[in-house]
Amino acid sequence: MGYPAGLLLRKVRKKAEVLAILLADITATAVVGILLNRFLFSTITLNYMLMGVSASAAFSNMIDEAELEELTDWYAPILGVSLLTAIVDLRAPLDYHLILGAGLYTFVYIATAAVINEIIAVIAAKKGFELAGEIS
Repeated sequence: MGYPAGLLLRKVRKKAEVLAILLADITATAVVGILLNRFLFSTITLNYMLMGVSASAAFSNMIDEAELEELTDWYAPILGVSLLTAIVDLRAPLDYHLILGAGLYTFVYIATAAVINEIIAVIAAKKGFELAGEIS
Protein backbone atom coordinates (compact mmCIF):
# COMPACT_ATOMS: atom_id res chain seq x y z
CA MET A 1 0.00 0.00 0.00
CA GLY A 2 2.99 2.29 0.34
CA TYR A 3 3.72 2.47 -3.38
CA PRO A 4 0.45 4.22 -4.34
CA ALA A 5 0.89 6.55 -1.38
CA GLY A 6 4.41 7.37 -2.59
CA LEU A 7 3.11 8.23 -6.03
CA LEU A 8 0.51 10.55 -4.53
CA LEU A 9 2.96 12.12 -2.09
CA ARG A 10 5.21 13.09 -5.00
CA LYS A 11 2.40 15.27 -6.38
CA VAL A 12 0.95 17.01 -3.31
CA ARG A 13 2.53 19.67 -1.11
CA LYS A 14 -0.22 20.89 1.24
CA LYS A 15 -0.09 19.66 4.80
CA ALA A 16 -3.73 18.58 4.92
CA GLU A 17 -3.40 16.60 1.69
CA VAL A 18 -0.20 14.89 2.84
CA LEU A 19 -1.75 13.89 6.17
CA ALA A 20 -4.92 12.66 4.41
CA ILE A 21 -2.81 10.47 2.12
CA LEU A 22 -0.87 9.06 5.08
CA LEU A 23 -4.01 8.29 7.07
CA ALA A 24 -5.68 6.73 4.01
CA ASP A 25 -2.56 4.60 3.43
CA ILE A 26 -2.48 3.45 7.05
CA THR A 27 -6.20 2.64 6.93
CA ALA A 28 -5.88 0.78 3.62
CA THR A 29 -2.93 -1.24 4.94
CA ALA A 30 -4.91 -2.20 8.04
CA VAL A 31 -8.01 -3.11 6.00
CA VAL A 32 -5.97 -5.33 3.69
CA GLY A 33 -4.46 -7.03 6.74
CA ILE A 34 -7.88 -7.57 8.33
CA LEU A 35 -9.31 -9.00 5.11
CA LEU A 36 -6.34 -11.32 4.62
CA ASN A 37 -6.57 -12.52 8.21
CA ARG A 38 -10.30 -13.13 7.96
CA PHE A 39 -10.59 -14.76 4.55
CA LEU A 40 -7.18 -16.17 3.62
CA PHE A 41 -5.26 -17.09 6.76
CA SER A 42 -7.14 -19.16 9.28
CA THR A 43 -4.36 -20.29 11.60
CA ILE A 44 -1.89 -17.37 11.54
CA THR A 45 -2.23 -13.65 12.07
CA LEU A 46 -0.38 -11.04 10.07
CA ASN A 47 1.92 -8.68 11.93
CA TYR A 48 0.35 -5.25 11.52
CA MET A 49 3.48 -3.51 12.75
CA LEU A 50 5.53 -5.06 9.96
CA MET A 51 2.83 -4.22 7.43
CA GLY A 52 2.94 -0.58 8.51
CA VAL A 53 6.73 -0.47 8.47
CA SER A 54 6.89 -1.95 4.98
CA ALA A 55 4.24 0.47 3.68
CA SER A 56 6.03 3.47 5.17
CA ALA A 57 9.38 2.22 3.88
CA ALA A 58 7.92 2.08 0.39
CA PHE A 59 6.73 5.67 0.28
CA SER A 60 9.69 6.96 2.30
CA ASN A 61 12.05 5.76 -0.42
CA MET A 62 9.97 7.43 -3.12
CA ILE A 63 10.11 11.03 -1.89
CA ASP A 64 12.94 13.52 -1.33
CA GLU A 65 14.77 13.69 1.97
CA ALA A 66 13.52 17.23 2.70
CA GLU A 67 9.93 16.24 1.95
CA LEU A 68 10.27 13.17 4.16
CA GLU A 69 11.58 15.29 7.04
CA GLU A 70 8.70 17.75 6.66
CA LEU A 71 6.21 14.88 6.47
CA THR A 72 7.69 13.35 9.62
CA ASP A 73 7.39 16.66 11.46
CA TRP A 74 3.75 16.97 10.43
CA TYR A 75 2.88 13.40 11.32
CA ALA A 76 4.72 13.20 14.68
CA PRO A 77 1.85 14.60 16.81
CA ILE A 78 -0.63 12.15 15.25
CA LEU A 79 1.74 9.27 15.88
CA GLY A 80 2.25 10.33 19.49
CA VAL A 81 -1.48 10.45 20.19
CA SER A 82 -1.97 7.12 18.41
CA LEU A 83 0.71 5.40 20.48
CA LEU A 84 -0.64 6.88 23.69
CA THR A 85 -4.13 5.68 22.77
CA ALA A 86 -2.84 2.18 22.02
CA ILE A 87 -0.99 2.02 25.34
CA VAL A 88 -3.99 3.25 27.32
CA ASP A 89 -6.25 0.83 25.43
CA LEU A 90 -4.17 -2.11 26.67
CA ARG A 91 -5.69 -1.55 30.11
CA ALA A 92 -2.68 -3.18 31.69
CA PRO A 93 -1.64 -1.98 35.12
CA LEU A 94 1.68 -0.18 35.09
CA ASP A 95 4.26 -1.56 37.49
CA TYR A 96 6.43 1.46 38.26
CA HIS A 97 9.01 -0.70 40.01
CA LEU A 98 9.68 -2.57 36.75
CA ILE A 99 9.90 0.68 34.82
CA LEU A 100 12.32 2.23 37.31
CA GLY A 101 14.33 -1.00 37.47
CA ALA A 102 14.64 -1.08 33.71
CA GLY A 103 15.71 2.56 33.78
CA LEU A 104 18.41 1.78 36.34
CA TYR A 105 19.71 -1.17 34.31
CA THR A 106 19.68 0.96 31.17
CA PHE A 107 21.70 3.67 32.92
CA VAL A 108 24.22 1.14 34.24
CA TYR A 109 24.54 -0.39 30.76
CA ILE A 110 25.08 2.99 29.10
CA ALA A 111 27.57 4.13 31.75
CA THR A 112 29.52 0.88 31.47
CA ALA A 113 29.53 1.05 27.68
CA ALA A 114 30.80 4.64 27.81
CA VAL A 115 33.65 3.73 30.17
CA ILE A 116 34.65 0.73 28.06
CA ASN A 117 34.46 2.86 24.92
CA GLU A 118 36.79 5.46 26.46
CA ILE A 119 39.27 2.81 27.59
CA ILE A 120 39.37 1.31 24.11
CA ALA A 121 39.78 4.79 22.57
CA VAL A 122 42.74 5.58 24.85
CA ILE A 123 44.44 2.26 24.11
CA ALA A 124 43.88 2.67 20.35
CA ALA A 125 45.16 6.27 20.42
CA LYS A 126 48.25 5.24 22.37
CA LYS A 127 48.97 2.45 19.92
CA GLY A 128 48.48 4.87 17.01
CA PHE A 129 50.98 7.33 18.47
CA GLU A 130 53.44 4.48 19.07
CA LEU A 131 53.14 3.30 15.48
CA ALA A 132 53.59 6.86 14.24
CA GLY A 133 56.76 7.14 16.31
CA GLU A 134 55.51 10.09 18.35
CA ILE A 135 55.84 8.25 21.67
CA SER A 136 57.89 5.26 22.69
